[in-house]
Amino acid sequence: MKRLPLVLLLVSLVWLPACISANADSAESASPAADGAALLVPPPEPAVTPEINRPVERDKDSNRIDDKLEANARAINCALAAEKERAERARLQAQLDEPVRIELVFSRQITQSQIDDFLALGGKIDHIYRAVSYGCFTHSRRDDLRRISH
Repeated sequence: MKRLPLVLLLVSLVWLPACISANADSAESASPAADGAALLVPPPEPAVTPEINRPVERDKDSNRIDDKLEANARAINCALAAEKERAERARLQAQLDEPVRIELVFSRQITQSQIDDFLALGGKIDHIYRAVSYGCFTHSRRDDLRRISH
């Protein structure tokens, strides 16, 4: 599977307060296609470059993945590796496959290629920041966290 060439931090929204406003600067960056479907395109560079802060308290090992989210995925993977019962293995795999809401934070404006690569992994983009930060709110499988963060 193709690795995404991203510099980002995955932050679980369980530990991050939601800060989405309804003003024009943070409006969805999806525009309708000819067939009525929404196109996901990167926004233009903002007039004022955002200052990107990396919350070190959430990523103590500096691997660009929220430590709690990573620990959760690791625990499920370890339990899956040790489990012998078929039904329990299926339940654990379902937990890994279940989408979790995460925030991808980039060090510069995202590109169309990065959007396309993320969608190709099976991720879903809910919102692309236009002025506050570089990044997007997404849903992705827990098991894909390492692939997304590189």
